[in-house]
Amino acid sequence: MKKIDLGQTINILANLGVISGIIFLAVELRQNNELMEAATRDAQNNRIQQFVEQVYMVPGVAEIILKTRNGQPLTEVEGLKLLGRQTRRLRGAEAQWREYREGTVEAPNLIAWRTIFYEGDSLNPPLIDTWEEAKRSLNPEFVQYIEENVLNR
Repeated sequence: MKKIDLGQTINILANLGVISGIIFLAVELRQNNELMEAATRDAQNNRIQQFVEQVYMVPGVAEIILKTRNGQPLTEVEGLKLLGRQTRRLRGAEAQWREYREGTVEAPNLIAWRTIFYEGDSLNPPLIDTWEEAKRSLNPEFVQYIEENVLNR
């Protein structure tokens, strides 16, 4: 039987330590990625929740939405408030698109985005009504993405 000397033993133990360290690092990286994805989802959910809360917390928002839904004319101030709200919605979509581009979230649901743009939802008028004016304040690459993938049916 061959005898292993002390130097070989230390070398083997050092290699096992390196391998253990690499495995530990891989586990830590995976956990960190999961935490970052959870934080991204939480931030997106918070943005949505805050936006919904505006309808009943910010005076006049519900009235503007109802007037828009019923085709009633808005005052100049109401139009400006609606533009601000719609631009904020678009900034939320832009943030989601940016996260998608960075690979931290799944691809946007283009069917849902088309619905939001052309039909709106129960708490918001369609985005298409303010798109031309709102898009001027958005990232040009995001604008191109929307026009090519959402608006160009």
